[in-house]
Amino acid sequence: KSMITVKREDEHVLVFDFPKDEGMANVLRRYLLSRVKVFAIDEVTIYSNSSVMFDEYIAHRLGLIPITTPADVMEDEEVQFYLDEQGPKLVTSEDLQTERDDVKPAVNIPIVELNEDEELRLEATVRVGMAKTHAKFQAAVPFYKVNEDSIEFGVETCYQQDSRTLVKRAVADIIADLERIKGALQ
Repeated sequence: KSMITVKREDEHVLVFDFPKDEGMANVLRRYLLSRVKVFAIDEVTIYSNSSVMFDEYIAHRLGLIPITTPADVMEDEEVQFYLDEQGPKLVTSEDLQTERDDVKPAVNIPIVELNEDEELRLEATVRVGMAKTHAKFQAAVPFYKVNEDSIEFGVETCYQQDSRTLVKRAVADIIADLERIKGALQ
């Protein structure tokens, strides 16, 4: 019999009950919040920006766009994004170009409004990271509620991966860290 009862699940939200163990709930919450590795735009080179926004502001906005992350992502993996747009136009995250279909902006977010005769041309490097180093790498917003005989645990993703995959990856990371500790003590 399963120890977990799924109460609600869709692509970006998973809520389930499991036996009352606040320590385990907190470990899972902390790993989901800060230790699951995902892609984010980490470095931006702006070649031309004649918009009204400063280069730094555009780079900041780009860094906060959630990027889809394959479950088998490698720690040192990098992907290049390119943008070359002229106004008048609302430039959005969908305008970012890359050679990979599995790594792209997860949602369409406005970046900057270009007026007539304005342009934005840039290159962005997407890297793997964890939210413990920078908020742009946050993969989920986890929570739990202690009930009388169980814990209701939930996770809402930041759109890089589906909710079930994120929980599985967090659990795998917890197990790997525990194995490293066990190995170091032998």
